[in-house]
Amino acid sequence: MFKGKKTLIFTDSGKIEKLVTEQVNDTLKMQELIPGNMGRRSKGHMLQIQTKDSIFSVDLDLMVGSSRKRIGLGIDMSSLLAEQNKNTQQDTFLNRKCDIVDFNGLRMWYWKGIILKKQLPEESGGIVLESATSIDENYAIKEDEFKVPAGVKMK
Repeated sequence: MFKGKKTLIFTDSGKIEKLVTEQVNDTLKMQELIPGNMGRRSKGHMLQIQTKDSIFSVDLDLMVGSSRKRIGLGIDMSSLLAEQNKNTQQDTFLNRKCDIVDFNGLRMWYWKGIILKKQLPEESGGIVLESATSIDENYAIKEDEFKVPAGVKMK
């Protein structure tokens, strides 16, 4: 079982972004589902920075990271969404009017091209849910917002 928090900061219509993830892996819950499973808890703090040409992944606990070239998939997401929008629903989430797009069971709430909520059904009958809890449209982006923190050893 995973629980956590993600903070997404972006500019240039999402072409440049920073994603900070705090995740708790709680295998104690798995122990309830699978007898004999060794239960434990672990935390992780990750950072991903995406620029126009690179992606940097950093483990903030170990202060190590890696980078790779950003590869464009050549997919025009706006036309893909427009095609999908023929079969969408609309809903309000966090006081924003959203289009709900269903990709083979994965439902996503889009607002201005940003996914605010995701729902994915599990075979067990449960639902994996990821959703925004707030939006700050007036956030002031810092000068070094999209730079790898000092002290990180890059591989």
